[in-house]
Amino acid sequence: MRYQQVTVDVCKMLVTATAYLALAFAAWVLLRLVSACISLPAYLRKQEEEEEAEERRQLLEREEEGPEEDDDTEDEEEVAEGAKGAEEQEVGDDCAAAESSNWRLRCNVVLPVMHEG
Repeated sequence: MRYQQVTVDVCKMLVTATAYLALAFAAWVLLRLVSACISLPAYLRKQEEEEEAEERRQLLEREEEGPEEDDDTEDEEEVAEGAKGAEEQEVGDDCAAAESSNWRLRCNVVLPVMHEG
């Protein structure tokens, strides 16, 4: 039986190990992206529902406290100004341009929501 000499190529081992680590990292990134694509729509839907519930709760609290005279007159003026330009501008633009947070909460604009088919 013949003895064989074994040579260790350290450079080739390091290149191979680096390639396997890069492949494992790429697979991890791919799995994270797929996971995000699956879980993100549900997360965003839940977050939007929570924000809407919070806005409704704040609106109810403000209605229970009663209207403040100073804020209501300013809001009515903004609504009147918004009604004048309603034909030229979309309602969403009026809501975005309003300075008062009270008026934004009262603005009932339904924005189109993309649903998965």
